[in-house]
Amino acid sequence: MHGLTSGLTAMHGLMRSAIMLSACLLAAALVLMPVAASQTGSNGPFGLAAAAGICLFSGLIAESAAIVLSRSSPIGGAIAGMLVRMFFPLGVCVAILLAGQSGRDHVYFIVYLLTFYMVVLGLETWIAVKRSSGPSSSSNRSLR
Repeated sequence: MHGLTSGLTAMHGLMRSAIMLSACLLAAALVLMPVAASQTGSNGPFGLAAAAGICLFSGLIAESAAIVLSRSSPIGGAIAGMLVRMFFPLGVCVAILLAGQSGRDHVYFIVYLLTFYMVVLGLETWIAVKRSSGPSSSSNRSLR
């Protein structure tokens, strides 16, 4: 029964994280939309949406890995989350480079990607700190 309860708690935590992550990325996209509206191609609104999608996907995978791995090792969960969170955005930048594309052709897209990455990084760092301090701080309070 304990495994079921912890599984439901983890699912609830992941859903809450997904909602907060989506809301923060949407807010950042709305701030960046005036810039994207004046651009075309990968630098325009499509590129903005693609960059947000890449960071949302990597953020959700990172948060899932962090939740699963933090049960046994909070540090391991944080490190796995960092690796996954960086892999997809940096992989897209490397793919652009390997395709022979000039960075100048996609400079706004790369800025969108880095902006969304920083939003995801900040939010997931905050979530990880809350996750790691949650149960232990309440048990410490009951011991006092």
